[in-house]
Amino acid sequence: MAKMILNVNDHATNFFIQQIRRKLSDLVRPLTTARGDKKSYTYSNFNPKYAQMALTILRTYYNFCLPYKSRDKKKLSPAQRLGITEKVFTIEDILYLR
Repeated sequence: MAKMILNVNDHATNFFIQQIRRKLSDLVRPLTTARGDKKSYTYSNFNPKYAQMALTILRTYYNFCLPYKSRDKKKLSPAQRLGITEKVFTIEDILYLR
C-alpha cells in the first residue's frame, strides 16, 4: 500500500486544469484596461451555464479523445486507462454518437 501511495502524482489533474485555463475563454479573469480604472470583460461570458456546458464538452474530449503517454509509455486516453472504453474516440464520434 505504501509503494502505491508513493507512486501517486497529480500530473493528470494538473494537465486537465491547464487545458481549462488555455481553452475556455469564458473562465478567463477580466483584464485591466490601459488606464487602469475599468475592467474589460471582452472574453467573459454573461451566462455561467454556458461556461458549465463548455467545461462538460472539454472534460468529455479530454477523457475520451485525448491520448497521452504515461510512465509505461503507452499512449492511452484516461477513459482507456480506467477500462471504460477500448479505443480513442474522435470528436466526430462524440458529437454524432458513433
